Amino acid sequence: MNTKEELEKQLNELYAQIGKVFYGDHRGDAHLVPKYSDIFAQVKPIYEKLIDMEIEELEKQGLKRCPACGKTIPIDSIFCNMCGHRLVMPQEEPADLEF
Repeated sequence: MNTKEELEKQLNELYAQIGKVFYGDHRGDAHLVPKYSDIFAQVKPIYEKLIDMEIEELEKQGLKRCPACGKTIPIDSIFCNMCGHRLVMPQEEPADLEF
């Protein structure tokens, strides 16, 4: 039998999951949900910093994340070896020609 504390912890974890899904679904349209705009404004820089930290850590390991499926793949991949998604490669700068 679950104690009151265990049930409250389980409920709080579910609330956190709901919030994470809701934020993921609506982070680009916070202006449409004014009730949450202040919270979204607080979450956004933290979320972006975590993403930047993850990218930096993956790059140190020679990896990146597929934008389609989220799997970790080699940084020089042209296609995701998990889902087949074609990855956009950064354009190489053309060499300056001197005449």
